[in-house]
Amino acid sequence: MLSLAAADPVSNPVSRSEHADLAEIVKGHADAWVRTAAARHVDLEFDLAPAPIEGDPVLVGELAANLVDNATRYGAKYVMIGTRRTGVRSILEVVDNGPGIPAGERERIFERFHRVDRNDAGGGSGLGLAIVREIAQRHGATISVDDGPTGRGVRISVSFS
Repeated sequence: MLSLAAADPVSNPVSRSEHADLAEIVKGHADAWVRTAAARHVDLEFDLAPAPIEGDPVLVGELAANLVDNATRYGAKYVMIGTRRTGVRSILEVVDNGPGIPAGERERIFERFHRVDRNDAGGGSGLGLAIVREIAQRHGATISVDDGPTGRGVRISVSFS
């Protein structure tokens, strides 16, 4: 709840903005993510290229952490975290080989307390992706949710301008 309140521009209108790099933000969290993923028997891969942004690196780190947590928590055995620059956009992408998200649920997953009904869902409050959406909106970023590249799993991309 505290993360959601920190990301909410209405309850917390002042946010720091500085030059940052998505790759460096991910590197700053990578050790913790690797430990958590190993405990869940999930392999992580990183494909990090410079991806500069203007924003709050703490909030963007929280956004990335929530995406990685969801990917490792809900049935994936492999998760790739990537950053890159495409034209004027910097992209953070989290791809997994889990059960995926049904097309009809892809907009609803960002609602507070919404959870996709799964038997293997090891807990969670239904706030992680709502936090992701709030932080993305605060940074003028867009989020896309697609099938993974092999047609299995999910690819979530956050595009910062």
